[in-house]
Amino acid sequence: MKAIVIGANSRLARAFVMASAKTGIEVVRVQRREADRSALGRVEVVASYDRLPGSLFAGVTSIVNCVGRPVAAPGSSLKEVNSDIPVSVARQGLDHGVRHFVQVSSLSVFGRATHVDHTTPLRPTTLYGQTKLEAEQRLLAMRNNGLELALVRVPMIYGPGVSSKLENLARLADLLGWLPAVTSRPKRSFAHIDNAAAALVFIVSGNVAGSFFATDREPFEVEVLAAACATAGRRRPRIVRIPDIALLPLRICAPPLHGSLFESSVVVENANLCQAIEIPKSLMAGLVEVVESLAPWRS
Repeated sequence: MKAIVIGANSRLARAFVMASAKTGIEVVRVQRREADRSALGRVEVVASYDRLPGSLFAGVTSIVNCVGRPVAAPGSSLKEVNSDIPVSVARQGLDHGVRHFVQVSSLSVFGRATHVDHTTPLRPTTLYGQTKLEAEQRLLAMRNNGLELALVRVPMIYGPGVSSKLENLARLADLLGWLPAVTSRPKRSFAHIDNAAAALVFIVSGNVAGSFFATDREPFEVEVLAAACATAGRRRPRIVRIPDIALLPLRICAPPLHGSLFESSVVVENANLCQAIEIPKSLMAGLVEVVESLAPWRS
């Protein structure tokens, strides 16, 4: 079994390559920037994802697209990165006989839905979510041409060395010794990078098509982060509850930030692929890893 991973410099792609090596899946890492060639997997550096060499597809059974950005890079647009590239790569794969295409998408296609499953309306509220949804719709239309599509919708991904709002929250807890939390006690689904990679390996190894959610089995609550700080040998931060109304200015001025930290967004348990497969990390273990990876603020 052989797979191509597009956007192989991303953290998730690297985690997928590492996890694949344990299952015997051969992975070719395709990227636009030079990288460490001593890492696992063959590396192909290309000038553009729009013109991949035909030889790249020889013997390939699956393509995994990990290209995606929440904010446009200089010289590119979110539509180009999040929508045009996956559609172009999927078309090239079909031209070379590779039907199975795995698209890493996002829970942002559901906007501010508090509970998410396969019946939740698609209502993105950000340009990132809109371009991710556009990619989904364009790829779904390609099933008429024989594309065997797996959509994998993930929430915010975290892990050691993965820059995220969750890592910033852990740094804040370590610095201040307390954590802000709203009285409504929101819960959110997150995905440890190794758990998201395990979901991709499962889909590729089984050549599975369909729509999937991949999140940690347990929803995140701020109390779990406080416990993780203590387990990692740091001072356990105090939870300071504030009324939800006090954060109204943040909700108005920065809705994505407010939503990602102070509003509920949970994938329903029976819709989560990671409830049905073997995954390497519990939420607590993943958070402990993150806290342990932080440089201490105090000696």
